[in-house]
Formats: sequence, C-alpha cells, structure tokens
Amino acid sequence: MIKATDLKIEYLTGNPTIDIVSPKLLWKVQEAKTQTAYQVKASVDGQEIYDTGKVRSSVMDHKYQGKLKSRSQVTWKVRLWDEKDICGEWSEKSNFEIGLLDEKDWVAEWIDPELFHEPEERQPASYLKKEFLVENSGNARLYITAHGIYNAYINGKKAGDFILAPGTSQYNARLQYQTYDVSGLLNVGKNEILVTVGDGWWRGDTGYGGVRNSFGTDLAILCQLEIDRKTVLISDKSWSASQEGPLGLNDLMQGECYDARKENICEWHPVTEKQFGYENLVCSNSFDVVEKENFIGKQIHTPNGEVVIDFGQNIAGYVKFGFYAQAGQCITLYHGECLDQNGNFTQENFQAPEHRVEQCVKYICKEGWNEYKPEKSIFGFRYIKAITDVKVTEKNFTAIAVYSDMPQTGKFECGHPGINQLFSNAVWSMKGNFLEIPTDCPTRERTGFTGDAQVFVNTGMYLMECYPVYRKFLSELREVQLEGGCISQTAPASQGHLFDGAAGWSDAIDLIPWRMYLRYNNPEILAENYEKVKEWLAYCLERAKKDNPGRKKGKNEKYSSYLLDTGWHWGEWIEPDWNGFINTEDPGGTYLRDIYEHGAPEVCTSHLSYGCYIASEMAKALGYQKEAEFYSEMRKFTKLAYREVCMENGHMKQKRQCDYVHAIMFDMLSEEEKKIACDELNEMIVKNGFHLNTGFLSTYELLHVLTDYGHGDTAWKLMLQDTYPGWLYQLKYDATTVWENWKGMEAGREPKDSMNHYSFGTFAGWLMDRVAGIRVEKGKIRIQPYPDRQIGYVKASYDSPFGKIKSSWEYEGENCRIKVEIPANAHAEILLPDGSCHEADYGKYEYVIMENKHE
Repeated sequence: MIKATDLKIEYLTGNPTIDIVSPKLLWKVQEAKTQTAYQVKASVDGQEIYDTGKVRSSVMDHKYQGKLKSRSQVTWKVRLWDEKDICGEWSEKSNFEIGLLDEKDWVAEWIDPELFHEPEERQPASYLKKEFLVENSGNARLYITAHGIYNAYINGKKAGDFILAPGTSQYNARLQYQTYDVSGLLNVGKNEILVTVGDGWWRGDTGYGGVRNSFGTDLAILCQLEIDRKTVLISDKSWSASQEGPLGLNDLMQGECYDARKENICEWHPVTEKQFGYENLVCSNSFDVVEKENFIGKQIHTPNGEVVIDFGQNIAGYVKFGFYAQAGQCITLYHGECLDQNGNFTQENFQAPEHRVEQCVKYICKEGWNEYKPEKSIFGFRYIKAITDVKVTEKNFTAIAVYSDMPQTGKFECGHPGINQLFSNAVWSMKGNFLEIPTDCPTRERTGFTGDAQVFVNTGMYLMECYPVYRKFLSELREVQLEGGCISQTAPASQGHLFDGAAGWSDAIDLIPWRMYLRYNNPEILAENYEKVKEWLAYCLERAKKDNPGRKKGKNEKYSSYLLDTGWHWGEWIEPDWNGFINTEDPGGTYLRDIYEHGAPEVCTSHLSYGCYIASEMAKALGYQKEAEFYSEMRKFTKLAYREVCMENGHMKQKRQCDYVHAIMFDMLSEEEKKIACDELNEMIVKNGFHLNTGFLSTYELLHVLTDYGHGDTAWKLMLQDTYPGWLYQLKYDATTVWENWKGMEAGREPKDSMNHYSFGTFAGWLMDRVAGIRVEKGKIRIQPYPDRQIGYVKASYDSPFGKIKSSWEYEGENCRIKVEIPANAHAEILLPDGSCHEADYGKYEYVIMENKHE
C-alpha cells in the first residue's frame, strides 16, 4: 500500500525552528507505482486546523498555506493515493516550529560581559551566569545568540547539540539565533544558566591573512527563556560575568588555552547592557553543526621521536582527551594534516607567508581525572603532536569530526580500489569543509570562497543533502554590500577585496541557484536570487564596455563592448603548468598581473555570456518575459564578442585545455564545432601524456566534456592517471581527502598547501552522473552509464529528490550486465551503451549488452 516517507521541512528533518512562514513540506513515495493525489493535515499548537483535502497531484511537496506566527509549533502528516486511486495510511508525523518573527518578540537585552576591550590583543573567554526561579515545568524554549561563539548550560547541562553556535553569517545583516528545547534541563525552583563566549568568527583570526575584529571588538549575548510562551529569564544587567574562568585565550583557528584549576570561578563583576538591536536576527533555516564520526588513533614513531598520533583520516573537528593527572601538569596538542618529507609532524604546508595558524590546544590539569574537548576552536587535521608531562597513550585521545548535519545521499563502489578511495576522499573533503557554509579549507582560511562553492555544487548535491547549506550561503552572499552590483568573492565578508567581481568566483550568484534549480526543480531558489543576478550582470555588462589597453584589439572587432577583458580575476587558477608561459619565482602573482594587464576574455566573457543565458532562463521560469528577451539578446552579443576574439575559423585561438572546456561547457560553439573542439582537446591531452592541464574553473567539467563528445576512454585515462598531475597520484602519499595543489606532496620536498580542499573532488560527480549514469535534471531522471572494462563493475545509488535511484553494471565475460532501480512515483529514460533507449517507471530493470546488441 502506498505510503509517504522521509518527511522534510525545507529539506530539513528533525524538529527545526525556521522563520519561513510558508514552508515547503516534502515527502517521498514508497510501495506504489505512482502517486495520484495527496492530503496534508497539520496541527498548530495542538489544534488540528489545516487540511488540504484530497489534492490531485503527483508532486511530492506542498507549500504550507496556513497562518503561522512566532512560536507556532506545527505537527503535520500526509497520506497518498496510488495509481488505482487507493488511499494509503497516514504517514508518521513530522514537526517544526516558527522562531521569533518580530523584533517585538524580543524582550531580552544585549549584554556585554567585558569591562574593557583590547581590539589588538586576544582576550580570554567570558563567562556569564544568572540564577532564576521556575514555578512550573512546561514546554521551555531558550532563544539565544551572541557576538562571538557561545555555549549555554542550564544546571550544568549543555543546551542543544549545536557546535560553534551561533555559526557564521554576514553578521551585520544576518545574525543567527538558536532555539533549544530545554524542558528537560529545568527544575521547579532554583536554576542557574551559565553561558561561555569566545572570539569565533566575530572578532577572531579569519581568512588567509588572519584578519581580526571582522565584525566587532566586543563580546555579547542575547537570550530569553520561555516556558509555555511566558518569559521566565532574559539577559539583562542583573547577570554577572567573569574573565577568570578556565578558558583563556581562544580562537576559531589558532586554538585555545584551558586551565582546569580555574573551574570554580570566584571573581564576578556586573555586565553592561548594549543597544545592538534585533533587526538582523534570523533563523539559519539550515542544518545544525554537530559532532559526527569518532576516530581512535594510533601512535606512530617519527624520526625525531615526538609523540605523534595518526587518526587515519583527515577531518575537520577536534580531539577529546581524558586521563588522570596531578594539578599543574600540562598537555599541548598541535594539529596537522600530513607528515613532512622526513616523516615528522608538520604544520608548514598550510601556513600563509605572513600569518601563522597554530591549531593548538594548551591544557593545564587539575588534580585527578581530566577530560576535555575544545569549545571555541575547530581544526583541520589527521595527526596530532602531543607535548606533555602526563603519561598518555593513543587510547586517551578520540578525534571527532564536526560539520553541518547533512545526510549522505550518494554512494559509489567499483572494482578499482583507488577510485573507491578517491570517492571517499571527495566525501570527506566535503564533510571537512561544509560547516555552515562551503569553505575552501579547514586550516589556514576556512573562508566561503564562491569559486570553490560553484564548481562543486553539482557534485555536492550528489554526495550529501546540501540544499539548505547552499541556500544559506547564497543568503550570506546577497548580503555582502558592494557598490554597483559587484558580487563578493567570499561570503560572509567583512571588507572588500581586490578580487571581488572575479569571473567564475562571483558568478556563483547565478551558477549555484541555477544548478540547484536544475537538480531540485524548485523555482524558489531562482526567485530568492534573481534580483541580485540582475544587479551582477548589469555590473558585468557595464564593465565589458571598457577595453583593456593591454589587449591588442583586432582591426575588425564589432562586439568589443560586450567582451569582458578588464579587472582583477583569478582566471584558471591552479593550472598545473601556469598556462605554459610563466616561469618565475612567483608564478601565481605573475599570472594574476598578466590577467589584469592584458585581459582574460576566454574565461571572463564565457562566464558572462553563460550568466546572461542563466538570467534569461531564470526570467522565463519566473514569468518575466521581457527580461528574458533582454538577457537572451545579451547572451547573443556576448557570445558573438567571445567568438570574434577567442576563435578563428571555427577553432579556438589559444591552445589551452581550459579554454576548450569553457567553450564547450558554456555552449559558446555549435554542436559541430563542439565535436571538433573536443577532438582537438583530446589530442592535446594525448600529447600531454594523458595528463590534464586544467585549473579551477574547468577541471570540474573536463571529464564530462570528454565523455559526452566521444572521448570517454581519455576521460578514464585521466581518472586513472597516477603521476602528476593526476588524482591517483595523491594516493601514493596516503591521501584521505582531496588536495588543493596537484603536487601537494612529492618525495624529498616539503608538503605545500591544503590537504583538504574539495574543489578538485568534482570527479565524484562524474563517477555518479556519467560512469554510473544517474542524472536528475528539471524533474526528470535519465540513466546513461558509461561502462569501462578497466574497473570491472560499478554500484552506485543516489537518494535524489525523487527517492533512491540505483545504477550498477558489471562485466561478465564478453557481456556487460546493467541493473537499474527507479523509485516510486518517478519515470526514467534509460540510454544504454548499445544505443538503445528504454522508458522505465518504478521498479527494477536489468539489461545485458553483448557486441552492441541488447538482449
């Protein structure tokens, strides 16, 4: 009998608190071929007041149309009708609640715990406390946020599981608050709340250069506790504060110092009420950041004899430890991603030239049992180095991964162990860098770079349920205020940067929502970002009117006013041979200056032109026909400008792999030209010994382009390349995440750059949508696998918006057996390697391919 499962609210599970008053309710279908109708019922605050009745539709979502207000607690369920119009049972219930929607809902005061601020100096954590009375138990909610990172404890027990709350956001416009159900933490009678606050993203070291005080120099908290919607506690001047607690200096990336001998705080002083306002307070509408996998390490012997523990997996998180010690004994833990060329612990690979990231925890013991894990820091690491006078073994330490609580949706297994390890590496790089937002690396920067986020979005949507994370990231990006419609290269961002507006980076404002729309078929993501896309394209089109004086202009150029060749751009960053023409001590800097002085229209104009195409399609989807026509016209002229300057007689002028990929992926060529271009691209790769020479903005589509235009064999040779630059090369150095630099490690040389950078992990998307052939686009499923005898077999599954899709193939002698499983209420087109095409509904299908014939 048909039933609805996997109920979600705005792609979230559990009991989320959101501030979306007409949320999308979603479900998946089981045990029926087709859903022909649904009915949703909802209770608000215990009263069943919402009933859609029977709605004739096969869609697996419903936009809630009832009236919701602050604090509304909603329980909903759904039942379905199958293809025979037989009604199934009601689903299990799902819950969500609405946060505080109006500034008037807040009666608490902002309180500052520090007596004075030293903007240039790191400060110890602050402790705030308040005793309060509870007359009657009931449904209790703690609404709380901070300037800085906070932990809240009621009667000694932590409120909620959120790590590093309130998270990162564009604080001046969007400061997240959390809502915790603390009903089980309260006593009738006397209670105590204790809140600890540290620097965090608010005023700690952030970014590559260690910028401090990005959003302020203060620490502050705002909280109110309600029982059955009656306020029983607020933050105000009656609280006490101290900076004499055990947590001293603390920083998100640098680490923290903790003196367990100070846990009984004796010195307290008054707090100061501040008028910071409530207008920027929001719910995250995303996943909580929580503790996930645990790892027990193994002590290893290093040449220099240090105590080093290998946890076997590069993660973002921290280490929990516990042991007996005497008061005053110390332990210092340093966290690193790899060993150096001599096999010793190192942190040198992720250090910036003028700023050092310590990733260090210093702990002073109390008498007896000591147990600790960081409160205000998170690190990128696989190894720790312990310096201590305490007797410890590997059993005293547990590494804990910390990231946004995204369910894994994509799984892939094949007959090549190296490819399996690489897929795992891509998943772990995503876990290590999706903490509230997509970040570039968990060590020296932890910054929301737009370029990284946009190249990975298709792959990320296969690997994990990341719609809420990307939606939140776009919310932050829209709020970074730059002049003239320019889009920031990072979000959140406290100040402008030379590379704001960089092609391929700032284009994330249109590329990400468009790709999300294609996968989820949800136009709301387009509506949320469309106005910002328009501003961005107006900025780019205006910039295109200016000519770069360093670019030699052709005599007969007609469309140069649509060619983008000015400004600072990252270009095809991390291209292995630096584009074949730079040989200096500073190849990166030289390359960037060359773009500024001479232009990079191949990269910039192709992105601008495709952005115009996206805007046109967005406008059509949203019903703005005149605007769709305008952007279609801009698409035509920018494409003409590109072809005029970047092509000659139907061929690419520059013989760079990246330019060929851009031209094909952004549809700058006719179909006939694409085939010719891909043939030329293939020839370049063959001559390069089957090595790629693509960088940041094209590697993510290289394998797709080759596969789609008849060179899947070359794509596989690239994927299986185990010499530099190649993905399997990293496994020679026991990589468990994806590197930032193709040559991050090599024999006899110091490691360099981040060892946990998801951007080049986009091969995992190719494994899912080409090798296994699972594609979901515009509400349709296509299965089109590309088997290859070299890896024997493939088993893949994707828990898509439709439900779980499975695709597998295996060679059996001369035959290839292909198996496909389509979820309920879905229809798929199956294209097989022999050229046959099949239509499939819910169910399991099996095909045998032999000598290009289907049996």
